Amino acid sequence: MIVGAGFSGQTLAREIIRSRNGYEAVGFVDDDPAKAGWRFEGLPVLGECPDLGRVLDVHGADTVIVAVTRDRRGPSLPGILASCEARGFRVLDMPVVYESLTGKVPLEHVEPSWVRSGLEPLAASRAQGMQAYSFWKRVGDVALSVVALIGFGIALPAAALAIMLDSRGPVFFGQERVGHRRRVFRLYKLRTMVADAEADGDPVWAETDDTRVTRVGRWLRRFRFDEFPQFWNVLRGQMSVVGPRPERPYFVRQLSRERPLYDLRHEVKPGITGWAQICQGYASSQQESFEKLRFDLYYLKHRSLIWDLTIVLKTARVVLLGTGAK
Repeated sequence: MIVGAGFSGQTLAREIIRSRNGYEAVGFVDDDPAKAGWRFEGLPVLGECPDLGRVLDVHGADTVIVAVTRDRRGPSLPGILASCEARGFRVLDMPVVYESLTGKVPLEHVEPSWVRSGLEPLAASRAQGMQAYSFWKRVGDVALSVVALIGFGIALPAAALAIMLDSRGPVFFGQERVGHRRRVFRLYKLRTMVADAEADGDPVWAETDDTRVTRVGRWLRRFRFDEFPQFWNVLRGQMSVVGPRPERPYFVRQLSRERPLYDLRHEVKPGITGWAQICQGYASSQQESFEKLRFDLYYLKHRSLIWDLTIVLKTARVVLLGTGAK
C-alpha cells in the first residue's frame, strides 16, 4: 500500500509495475479529496491516511511504503504508521524501495540531506572495513593495470599505425578531467576523433554516430580499446578501475550548478568503468548525466569489493560484445 498518490507515489507505483521484482502494488491512500476514487496505472486511491489500518486489513496488504516527504507529512501520520508497525506491517520509505528496485537514488524524491545521511554512516560505522576495502581495491587496481598495460603495449603498434593512416594528428589524446576531491588531472586515451574536434568553440557532448569520430576511431570505441591508456592513470593513483566516470571541468561546473549533489561523485576516485556506465552508458546531454548521477550515488552508498568485481565482469562482457559505444 502506497501512502501518497502524488509524484513520488506515482513514480514508485510505475516502477513496481514495471520491475515485477517481489512487490505487488495494491493501491494508494491519500488525504487529497480531489484524488478520491482516482486511479493511476489501474491502481485506485482506497482511502485517506486515517483509513490506512482498515484499508490494509480489507485489501490484504502486508507492506506500507511512504511516498510523502517528511516535511509534507501531516501531524497524525507518524502515529498512524507507528500503529501499523505495532500490528506487524512493514513500513518503508519510498527511496529505500526505489533503490532496491532500480539500483539508483531517486534524486527528485528525496531531500539533499537524505542522500548525504546515507553516505555518512558508511564512513562512520564502517570506517575500519572501508580502510580494508580501499587497500584491497588499490591492490586490484595496480594488478589489473599492469596486466592491461602489457596487453595494450603489444597491440599498440598496430593501433597506432591504423590511427595515423586514417587521419592526421597524434596517436594519443590527453584531456583535463575532474577527479577525487575535485583535483584536476590529465586523462589519456587513443585519439578516435579528427584533430582539433572542438577548435571552433566550447566543449560539446559526444553524440551517437558522432561525425567527428574517425573510421578507425569507431572500431576502437566499439571495443573500448581507446580507453586502455587510462590504466596508466590508474597506476598513478589518479583513477580506479571502478568508480564514477570523470567529467571535464567545463561540464562539472555546469552540472554542479544545476545539481549541487553532483559534487558527491568526487568523494571517491573516478573509474574507467562503473555502475552508471553499465546501467546507463555514455552521457550525451545534461539530462543523461543527471540520470547517471543517480546510479553513481547508489554505487557510493553500497560499494564493496564483490560489487566492484561484478562491475568489472559486466564491463568485460560489454567490451567483448562491442555494445554501447558512441
